[in-house]
Amino acid sequence: MHWNRGGLFTFPVFKEAEINEWIYFLKNEEIKDEFKAKGLKQAKEQLDIMKLPEDERKAFDRYVDDLHYQASMVESSYGVGRLEGIKKGVKKVALNLLDVIDDATIAKKQGFLWKRSKG
Repeated sequence: MHWNRGGLFTFPVFKEAEINEWIYFLKNEEIKDEFKAKGLKQAKEQLDIMKLPEDERKAFDRYVDDLHYQASMVESSYGVGRLEGIKKGVKKVALNLLDVIDDATIAKKQGFLWKRSKG
């Protein structure tokens, strides 16, 4: 649904066959193999979950929550590990350059003012 310039709602255009497929699905809770209406298969999956007995639906919800948690932990661990790897790599490169770059250049690149003491 979208607003048009006149302030009224406009609805997306559906083919009559798609509407009939949705109506059939809502009446019969069944999708025939030849149905092609957009979103119909996802709606069926959700309906199947909603029709589960309460204890099975709660177990399914816990399962999905656990999958989300595991995915989040993997993503977080990957990000932390990658950042640590980058830090170690930068440190290693910096340490390897200490013997070929003078102190003034290192200080300059790090944003410090550096003057060699006379002595």
